Order: sequence, then structure tokens, then C-alpha cells
Amino acid sequence: MRTLLLFFALCFITPLLAQSTGWWNESVFYEIFVRSFYDSDGDGTGDFNGITQKLDYLNDGDPNTQTDLGITAIWLMPIHPSPSYHGYDVTDYYGINPDYGTMADFQNFLTEAHNRGIKVIIDLVLNHSSTQHPWFQAARTGDPVYRDFYRWSTTNPGYSGPWGQPVWHQNSFDNQHYYGIFWDQMPDLNFNHQPVKDSIADIMDYWLTDIGVDGFRCDAVKYLFENGSQLEDQPQTLAYWQEFRAIIDSINPNAMAVGEAWTSTANVVPYATNDRFNFCFEFDLANAFLYGTNATDPLAISSQMNNVISSYDSLQYATFLSNHDQNRVFTEFQGNDDKMKAAAALYLTLPGVPFIYYGEEVGMVGQGDHLNIRRPMQWNTSSYAGFTSGTAWQGVPLNYLNYNVATLESDPNSIWNQYRKLVHLRTNNNALKWGSYSTQFTSHPNEVLAFERLTPGSLWLGNNQYLIVSNLNDSSVINCTVALSNTLEGEPNLYFSDVLYNETFQVTRSSTNPILVSIDSIPPYTTLVFEIFPSFSVADEVPSKWTPYPNPTAGVLRIQIEAEGPKNAVVLDALGRSVHQSEIENNELSVLGLPAGWYTLHLSNDQHSEIHKILIQH
Repeated sequence: MRTLLLFFALCFITPLLAQSTGWWNESVFYEIFVRSFYDSDGDGTGDFNGITQKLDYLNDGDPNTQTDLGITAIWLMPIHPSPSYHGYDVTDYYGINPDYGTMADFQNFLTEAHNRGIKVIIDLVLNHSSTQHPWFQAARTGDPVYRDFYRWSTTNPGYSGPWGQPVWHQNSFDNQHYYGIFWDQMPDLNFNHQPVKDSIADIMDYWLTDIGVDGFRCDAVKYLFENGSQLEDQPQTLAYWQEFRAIIDSINPNAMAVGEAWTSTANVVPYATNDRFNFCFEFDLANAFLYGTNATDPLAISSQMNNVISSYDSLQYATFLSNHDQNRVFTEFQGNDDKMKAAAALYLTLPGVPFIYYGEEVGMVGQGDHLNIRRPMQWNTSSYAGFTSGTAWQGVPLNYLNYNVATLESDPNSIWNQYRKLVHLRTNNNALKWGSYSTQFTSHPNEVLAFERLTPGSLWLGNNQYLIVSNLNDSSVINCTVALSNTLEGEPNLYFSDVLYNETFQVTRSSTNPILVSIDSIPPYTTLVFEIFPSFSVADEVPSKWTPYPNPTAGVLRIQIEAEGPKNAVVLDALGRSVHQSEIENNELSVLGLPAGWYTLHLSNDQHSEIHKILIQH
């Protein structure tokens, strides 16, 4: 058992505005490549019906269960018709990729997701289309209606793209050149041409209004406009995204848009402010998670986190470990389960909007060629990892026999169960969704990262407080002391309940604040997530007439009463689910059989009711 001691200390605090600004701030997103998630018909390609069949894996819609992963939003990579396997070269913005099913299949998936409380956003690729799109096919032949949907030059201007790639490509029909920053098969749309903007607005209205998706993820948002050889981050690009935001708000103010601006934090910020995107992906922070975990450098993470907090509007950025364009994070961690669990615990307890890339939770691997990082999902140990009953469009990673959903679900200490616990914990606790963030000094700054998450107000209204302490070293840290501030000021006794490892510690605070918390041992690559409670029971807005004791209890509570006692009892777990209901006889209540941990006890009779916190210890 770890021992916690309290002393006076100073602490550096980076405050956040503790508020929720949209449904996305309440969500944990899951990124899905439809082709690789689950094949429902045995043709070797994932499809919408396959995702629908696996929705209960993601979230079964029942708040009283925790056997699902617990995600509350889905991002689908491109779902439109395309000549490429990845779909980022669209041929019909109104259509559905026939490899994935029909529009009816998609709408059924969307309905079933919404029935489970899952929001759905789709990739909207606006920077470019496919050369096979009817717009370009008409434009390349000189059709005056569509010629200006793209950029043309009689000669090759001669400059290259940001990573040295050719950006002007010869049109075989008339030998003129068209502009395409990524690939000659993906010509850039010309946003200087108003009919292009009007067409995009119609497409947005169709998906938000007619189909009912909840928003968009937009690819390559830096590159819409060019000024000569200046190809990114142009003022016209930022101005267009303001128009884009206004269009969304006019169609559905509750819809959201997240942008991919793959650049430094300072250059991302303009896209995530001033009524452009609701938020953008934070690539520098993702890199800090990987580097800090691999190199045992907590300062790399905390420094970037403080930079992020000071750079963006409160909470408006996306946290992640990797995505479909990057090496799989488990590969980056050399297949180390403990590193994976430590990094997951950090980004799922830090502020921001977290995104999980499909298969991350079961340790999928892959690097280099994008095909290697978009392989079929690993469901079980059967052929093709249970992805299909036929022949999969791509082979599965070789680690699937040990790293798959079926195997890891049954192991309480697995990566998957770490993700499951963390996602449910975040979804059900305001402090982790939109609470303030405070960096905490530690006695082991080269190995340990510590921070607080806090919501203001009464604990009994669901405003909890957490201390997260992560050892990023490959050996145990002994006698680690953490500076802690803002901790239930005025409460003489505190309980620290480790929600991941089910240990609970009582401390007696000193008369000063802030304080130091000393932990005698933190195992390698272990993240401790402490929920902090006062040690006494509190009635809900009314004078207390009943006191449950002993508290903590081993399983039987007596009720000390004034006058008439309670008749009924309801016990709720940390997620607010009813786990025990009974009538009270002889002012005694048995909670034997409930796991150790913190619970909320509701006591009532016909005239009076009270709420108490109780701690069960076995």
C-alpha cells in the first residue's frame, strides 16, 4: 500500500476556464477507416453494416454497463465514391462508396449510432477532388462551366510544394498545366471561383440537413489558396474558413467542424479561432506524448501542454496519439504495453477533445507505407483476425494472435481494459471533460509528470477533483512527492482513491495550502489517477438527521438517527449507476457484495431525504 503525507509547498498553476462549450467537449471520438473496420458480407472489404454490427462494442447505449469501450462520437474517413482505396480523391460528394454499401446502409448506421448517443462526423475533402470527378473531366476539355473549378497555367510555373513535390501537372488533352499540391490525380479546387464555394455549400447542406451527420473533419485546411509560390496559410484561406463556419451555423448551429492543419501549434491557432473551426488537431502535443513517453521526458509533455493551454480558446483542440497518416503508436512504443497504457492515461485525462484511432486500443502495429497503418481491425484469433469471413483486402498485422479484442477484453490488465476504464471515467466526470488544469511540481521531475483536474463548486453536484501522477521511467520511482494545490480547501481529512488500480488512501492535511503529497512507490510506466474526496458525509442542501457508520465500512452500515429514521436506500457507483436498492430494517444497511470503492448513498423516508458519500473497504 502506498503512503501519502502532506506538507506545505509552492505550486505552479496554469488555470483553464472550466466550462463546456459544445457537445464535442463532452465526447471521446473514435476514428474509423470503413474499409478496415469490419466486413459484414464476406467480400473482404469493411462496410457500413459491419460498423453497425460493432456499435455495441463501441457503445451499447446503456449507461448502466461498462463492458463496451464507451466512445461517444465517431469520425469516418472518406465515405464517398473514389478510385483509390483511401477515398481522399472524391468523384461524387453526394454519393456513397459502393464498396461500403448503399446510402440506406449508411443511414441505418447513422440512426443506430444516434440511438446509442453516438455522434457521427464524416471527412469532407474540400482542398481537391479526383481527376475522375465530373467537374474535372469537363474542365480538362475546356468546358466553360467547369474550367475555372480548377487552376490552370499555359506553362509550368516551375516551383515545388512544401516537401519538394511537383505541384503543376500536364493535362494530356491540351498540354496545359493544372495545380494539385498532393498528387497529379488530386487537382486542387479553385476557391477564387464563387461557383466552387456555392457547390461546397450545397454539399454541406445535403449532409447536415438531408442525411443528418453531426459535422465534418476537414483535410489539409492550410492549402485552399495560393499566392504565387506561397502555397499555405494564406489570408484568403483563413477568410474562407470563416465563410465555411458561417454556412454551418446557418444550417445547423449544433454541428461541428474539426480541421487538420498539420503544423506547429502557433500556426494551427489561427484555424481554431475567430469563428473558423470549432477546434483543430494538436500535432505538437501528440509528438510530445510520444517523445515524452519514449524518452522519459515529462517536461516535454508538460511544457507543450502549458503552451497549448495558453494558445487556444479553452479546451478547443483535439488530443490524440496517432492517426491514419502516422506510424501506429504501438509501433512507436516498440510494442511496450506499459508505455501504451501510460500514454493513454495521459491524453484521456488531460484537457481537450480526445480521438482514438481504430485498433489503438488493442495494440495494432504498422509503419511506413500508409497501407501498413490502415490494415483490418483485430477482433479475434481466427483467420484475418475475425475481420472477414472471406479474404481480406489487406493482411492483418502479425501481432493479432496476442493483440485482439477477444483476447484483451478477458485480461483485466490489458491495454484494452485500460482504454475502457479511462473512456468511461472521462465520459462520466466533469473534471476530466472540462475541468481546470494545473501542472504540479514533483520531487522527480525527470521521471514523473503530475497535474490536477478540477471543477468548481460542490463535490456532491458531480464536481470532482483528480490528481494524475505518471511515472514515465522504465524503473520504479521511490518516495515521490507531488506539490498539490486547490485541494478541497478547508477539509481536514482527505481520501485519495486510485480509480485505475482500486487502492484508497487516507491523509490528514496540514494547516497550510498548497501541500505536498508523498507516494512511496510508483511502478514503471504507471499512471495513477486519484479522485480526491473529503472524509465525511454531507447531506444534500438540508440538515443531516442520519449518519451512516462506520464509514469506511467493510460491508454493513448502521444509521445513527435523530427522531424517525430512513426507510429506503439507493447506492450509486462512481458513474452514477444504481448498484443496490433496499428497504432499511432496524436502521441497518448491508452493502456486502459491492466492490471496494466510493459510492453515493441516498437515504429517504416520506418526509426527508439525504445524500452521503460512503467508502467500502474489504
